Amino acid sequence: MSASILSTNPAPANNTPGWAYLPSGMLIKWGNSVATGSTTILFPVAANIPVFSTVVSAGVTTTGAGTDTFAQLTTFSSVGMVVYGSQRTAVATAATTFQYYAIGY
Repeated sequence: MSASILSTNPAPANNTPGWAYLPSGMLIKWGNSVATGSTTILFPVAANIPVFSTVVSAGVTTTGAGTDTFAQLTTFSSVGMVVYGSQRTAVATAATTFQYYAIGY
């Protein structure tokens, strides 16, 4: 079994959220978002985007090296995750752009 965003959109634009079934049957979703303080991010779901039953791993990577922000994954579930965005050099929240991935089934 395999399928992906390319099954329904043959040429997705850069920075477009996406998904794919891996040959093992695992589902992976990815995308970009912004967190300011503790922010809930919902995984994309639509008629052509499958729903997770369980997420077994998730991660975030702050974009824009050299910025004074970072993103920290605090919790995740089958519908989304909570990401905390803040400054690195001060005790303050900050709008933090990041990329995420989630793997499940």
